[in-house]
This record gives sequence, C-alpha cells and structure tokens, in this order.
Amino acid sequence: MYYCAIDILAIAILLIENFDIFTKRGADFSNTKWSAFRNFLISVLAFYATDVLWSVFEMRKLALAMFIDTSLYFVPMQPGDVPVTYADTSALERDFGYKPSTSLRTGLRNFAEWYKDYYKV
Repeated sequence: MYYCAIDILAIAILLIENFDIFTKRGADFSNTKWSAFRNFLISVLAFYATDVLWSVFEMRKLALAMFIDTSLYFVPMQPGDVPVTYADTSALERDFGYKPSTSLRTGLRNFAEWYKDYYKV
C-alpha cells in the first residue's frame, strides 16, 4: 500500500517537474535528443503507472482472482549464475600503473553533468 502512495507521489512530481517537456512548451523540442528524453520520461511514467496498477491488484487480491501466481520461488544457483560481481582492477594497476580513485557517487555525478552539458539537456 505504501509503495502505491510513493508511486503516485513520484508520478505527480514527474509530471509537475517535466510538464513543459510533456506538453512541448517553452523550448525547441524538434531536436532528437529532446524527443529521446521525452520518450524516456514517458517510459518512466508507464513504469510507475504499471506499478500502481499492480499494487492495486495486490491490495485487492485481484491477482488471485485472475489465477496469476505471484509467489517467489528461490532455487539454488543455476549454471552460468555469477555469485559475486565487482570490478577487479588489479590487472589494470599491474599492467598500466593506473588505480581508479573516483568514488561511484562522484563518478555518476560527473557523468550526469557531462551528459547535460554535451547534449544540451
């Protein structure tokens, strides 16, 4: 139930913050980058709307009425499953003398800033 409320809040914020993009007002939206960003926003909205709908189904137990099995079944590791994933940079350090020092948070923030500047979004 709480997830449904959070999703509705997220939809409201997304619509308010990006109203000009959805309505194509205030900028030249003929650019393909804006079109791609608008399509991305629409897909995010679709995700939230689907999540709200599924939450309503779960709250009303409509999933059981529709004969949909929503149970999770945990099985042992399957062939090809990777138990742990992480970046091993020891070969990079050994071969090239380079050791990454940028934190994930800083790297993502720098990438987002570069992306906005580069694509003028």
